[in-house]
Amino acid sequence: MNKYQMHAAVSIALLILLTGFNKSTHHQTSISKKSVNTNSGVTSLMALPEIILSDVTVIQGDKGQTPAEIMVCLSRASSEPVTVEYSTKNGTAVAGTDYVETSGSIKFEPGEIAKWITVQIIGEVAADPDENAPAVDEEDIHVLFKNVINAIIQKKTEIIITIIKNISRNPKFIKGVTSAYQVSFDYHGYTTLGPTLADCHVRRDGRVYLSGVLEGLENVSDTDDVFYTGNLWLNINMDICSIERDDNKDPPDRFCYMSVAGIGYVSTELQVDVVDGYAYIKFDCDTTKFYRNVVGDCYSQLGGEYQNVPDNSIASIFNGLKLEMLVSKPGFPLKTLRKGVYSSTDSEGNVTTVTVARKIR
Repeated sequence: MNKYQMHAAVSIALLILLTGFNKSTHHQTSISKKSVNTNSGVTSLMALPEIILSDVTVIQGDKGQTPAEIMVCLSRASSEPVTVEYSTKNGTAVAGTDYVETSGSIKFEPGEIAKWITVQIIGEVAADPDENAPAVDEEDIHVLFKNVINAIIQKKTEIIITIIKNISRNPKFIKGVTSAYQVSFDYHGYTTLGPTLADCHVRRDGRVYLSGVLEGLENVSDTDDVFYTGNLWLNINMDICSIERDDNKDPPDRFCYMSVAGIGYVSTELQVDVVDGYAYIKFDCDTTKFYRNVVGDCYSQLGGEYQNVPDNSIASIFNGLKLEMLVSKPGFPLKTLRKGVYSSTDSEGNVTTVTVARKIR
C-alpha cells in the first residue's frame, strides 16, 4: 500500500468514529411502469432503488474506434435482480458514421450497485475523410433507458454522450504553450485494507476508469519535474476487502466488504519525477458534484467510506498511485508523456493500464 493509500486507511478509521452510518439522500422522482410482485404481495414502488444516470463526454479517436465508457448505478443495493433496457439514438451524431449503434439490457444482481455500458465512437479518419472539410467541434448521442424491473427511474431517462470531434484540428485544443495529451487510466480488480482475497467475498472484476486531457509545460530544465493537470472524468465500481471488529463475538474480528460506486469530474495532477524516473498521479474534487454510493457488510465503516469517496478512498485506486508501468527503462528515460499503452499486473492479478492515446499539441 502506498503512502497515500495508508493515509486513506487512517482517514477511514477516524471517520468511522466520527460519522457512523450514512443514509442516502437521493430522491425518487419517477417510477417504473411495471409492478413488482413478491411473496407478500405487491411491493411499494417508492421503496425500490433508483436508476442513476449521468451524461458523459468522450474524445473522438484519430482512427479506429474509441469506447465511450458509461456507468449506470443504483441508489442502493436491491434484494431482487434489477433489469433495464437501453438503446442508442441519433442526436447530431449519426449511427454508422459517428458511432456504432448499440442496444441491450443491464442486470444488477442482488447486492450490485453499478454496471457498465460501452458505446464505440468511430474515429476521425472514417468519420471525416475530407480533411479540408470544416471541423465540427461537438456532436451528441442519446442513450435511452426503458422497461425497468425492480427499480424506479429518475425523470432523467437518458444519457447524453457528447463527442469532442476532430481534436487534432480543433482550435480549442491545438493552441497553447503547454503540451496536451489524450489519456486514460484503467484498473481492473479489487482493493484491500489489509486482508487477502481469500479472506473476503469481493468481486475480482471491479473497475476504475479515469480519462480526459492532461496538459503541462514540458520545456523545463533537466532536473525539474514536469506537472500535467486536467479535469478528468472518473468512474468507480470497486470492492474493498476489510476487517470489522465486534467485541461481543469470538473471534472478535471478521472479514467484510464494501462496494463503492462513483461518477464525476476530478481535478487531476500527474507528476513526472525526472530524477527518480517515474510518475505519480493524484486528484481532488468537489464532492457536492460527485455522485457516490457505498454498500456492503462492513456496517460500522460504510459512513466513513462514503465520506472518503473519491479523494480519500482506496477504491479510487489512482489517487496517490505511483505508476510503476511508466518507470523509465535503460536508454528510455522518463521525462515527458509518450504515446503508447503501458500496463502492469500485481501479485493478486489486478491490472493497471495507462493509455496515452495521442499528443494533441
